[in-house]
Amino acid sequence: MTFDEARDIILGVFKGAWDGTGFPAVYTDVPGSVPTSETVWARATIRHATGNQGSLAGDQATRRWNRTGTVFIQVFAPVGDGSKAGYDAAQLVVDAYQASRHPELWFRDVRMNEAGTSGAFEQLNVLATFSYDDVR
Repeated sequence: MTFDEARDIILGVFKGAWDGTGFPAVYTDVPGSVPTSETVWARATIRHATGNQGSLAGDQATRRWNRTGTVFIQVFAPVGDGSKAGYDAAQLVVDAYQASRHPELWFRDVRMNEAGTSGAFEQLNVLATFSYDDVR
């Protein structure tokens, strides 16, 4: 699996869950502005971490590289509702990554961390460690 293919799957899980909410989403590679209105919104970021060689070349001269990293989904919700909107949105994202069943890309350690309040928004971070193999 290439980096592009992995990115499409990783962000596809988020997009598939988030689009149904009607809330805005911000992606690191798409120009646009951060929402400033009083609505829930999210930012998706992928960070690869390792790329270890997992095999030697065999009879067919192919090698395997193990790729790992973390997808970060920052969920921002207006303050003032006891964190209800933020927790509900974060739960939706957690559920999507926990339910993902892709044969070539695995999500684990799916979690949510409260990051606190800044200005008009409370921030909750959903993180999932991903791993896949690149065979060439």
